[in-house]
Amino acid sequence: MSQGGASSSVSQAVSTGDQSNPAASSANLNPAASSINPTASSINPTASSINPTASSINPTASSINPTASSANPTASSANPTASSTTTPVSTSPASPSGTNISVGAIAGASVGALIAGLIVGFLVAFVFFRRRNKQPPPEPQARSISAARASDRKSYSPVPEANGAAAGADVQLDQFLLDGAPDDEIVNELQSLSDLIYQHVENNYDPRPIQTNVNDLSRQLQALGFLKSARHDPDAIAALALDPKTRQTALRHVISTVVFKSIDVHSRSPLSMLPVPVAALLQTMPAPDRQSEHTKRATTHALSNWRRLSAFLLHPDPSQRGSLPVSETVVSSQAQALATALNTFLDNFVSASHAGQREHLQLVIIECTKLGYALFSHPSDWRFVHEAGRGGVVVCAGLEKLSQRGGVPYKTPKVVVPPTAIQL
Repeated sequence: MSQGGASSSVSQAVSTGDQSNPAASSANLNPAASSINPTASSINPTASSINPTASSINPTASSINPTASSANPTASSANPTASSTTTPVSTSPASPSGTNISVGAIAGASVGALIAGLIVGFLVAFVFFRRRNKQPPPEPQARSISAARASDRKSYSPVPEANGAAAGADVQLDQFLLDGAPDDEIVNELQSLSDLIYQHVENNYDPRPIQTNVNDLSRQLQALGFLKSARHDPDAIAALALDPKTRQTALRHVISTVVFKSIDVHSRSPLSMLPVPVAALLQTMPAPDRQSEHTKRATTHALSNWRRLSAFLLHPDPSQRGSLPVSETVVSSQAQALATALNTFLDNFVSASHAGQREHLQLVIIECTKLGYALFSHPSDWRFVHEAGRGGVVVCAGLEKLSQRGGVPYKTPKVVVPPTAIQL
């Protein structure tokens, strides 16, 4: 709307007020009265009611120049009509003071901020859930011959219950299987047994010549497990025993071979000194002679696991994790049976003055059996060695280790104690 239009409407309002209120008109003729009473417009309520739009559209019109009527009192008195028509009142919408930003720009900025906030929130949520669900990479596991053994251990893990809770923690049997004796202790024990066998032969057998023949002695040795195919066959050992100069060497060889085979898992001796259930299984197992190499390796691996598990299950207090203890009652009866079998050959060299030979032989067998129980309970596989190079006669068996602790086999057996041999 133009300034002239606004002035005309205001003039009409003022004229109407003048006609209805002469006092107000006379106030316009007196500039002093206008300045003394700036609220003279409130005297005429009709004027404001006639054109309420004008005052509401521009409520600040009078405040912009509140002293306009008092600035030129002469002009007001000279031309009262002009006074009523020169006050410009704009009916157009007023823009906010000090800004030119349109409503559309504000709305656009709001929408943009909302979209940006949604994008940022989505990114934060994505990163959070990605980190939460991220799993650490599994540790690389060395591939070795013990892969089958690792799968065996998994098979003994507890089965989860129906409600999803496991029967226990992820149990690893290696944490409970027997530790066995240290290697140094085993070495010292074998050396002590070698000395014990030497003392037994030295003190209990007659060094004088005897009246018997080689064939009878050879048959007796074959009954004890000596084979014709061995480096020192039964005939050769019988001949050494008949000679007083080599008798002690031959007798030590016979006792060492028979007794140490009786406590060796790998020998499967019919005169076993191992626990009765263990001996029964070993004696009923088929011979591995006709098995393929793969089957032999599998059998050896299975035998190693079975041995360790059996030692754990037979132990009266496996929480101690020590070697399987020797039962004096069981071992004594086994030692008597083995001593009786040995004496079918040894009695040929016992004189009447050596009445305690049998009892001392049983003590030697029991002491050797204690070592056998320690090896049976050990995490590693052990085997006795009964032959030596360069034609020597073994008077005390040696020991070789077939696997590491836990059953991982060596590529070649590790000799821990070489056999004690005498060159003839």
